[in-house]
Amino acid sequence: MTRRLPALLAITITLLFAVLAANRLDWTSTGFLTSLDMRWLDAKFRLRGPRTPSQDLIIVGLDDRTTSQLGSARVFERHHAAALVDAISSGGPAVIGFDILYSDADVSDEANDRMFAEAIERAGNVVLGVYLDLKQTTGTSEVEELSPELQELVIEKQVFPAVRRNGNDAATTMVQGSDLVMPLPELGRAAASFGFVNFHPDAEGFLRHQPQFIEWGGRLYPSLDLQMLKRYTNSSSVTVTK
Repeated sequence: MTRRLPALLAITITLLFAVLAANRLDWTSTGFLTSLDMRWLDAKFRLRGPRTPSQDLIIVGLDDRTTSQLGSARVFERHHAAALVDAISSGGPAVIGFDILYSDADVSDEANDRMFAEAIERAGNVVLGVYLDLKQTTGTSEVEELSPELQELVIEKQVFPAVRRNGNDAATTMVQGSDLVMPLPELGRAAASFGFVNFHPDAEGFLRHQPQFIEWGGRLYPSLDLQMLKRYTNSSSVTVTK
């Protein structure tokens, strides 16, 4: 009986999480199994302990202290962003990513957006952020027609992943988006690519899970980190197996 107990416990836990995986279709679920999954994930991170950050990654923070040193009362104007891209690019990084959404024009001076776009184009390896809001439930949707402008952009920037199917046409449940907000067209054309930057807290308000793809209009849009990794490894495309 003593020998059987660990095996029975392992089987029970496995079945519980199998039920959780089959029934957790609501991103904001507050059910018992979802709560259990959250506690288990927290425990695994505590057991793993802290990790030393990679020396290949540098994070440039744009906070109030930064903008005050620039002598600006505004929040990091576009000509500052242009100067930042030029400065970082001079160090020869493999890729530069902005987890900031530049969807509105710079109202202080329209020339600032042009300066920013020119700096992005000079660098040649800048990945910009887009916003993809989430639906509360997962699912699949039919492929919708893209606008000519967006279609041209995603083809030129090779945004979408390659999808490999496992020999069947069965629908695959995906995290779905309800709205897509792109950067300014001038900036989007200058960038190497783009990926979504919005994070998605769970029902408890914590960031325990983050999708790497969000389906919108029947297509898979990748996250900013996947797009940066693609550039860093010089990969042709991300492959998703359904």
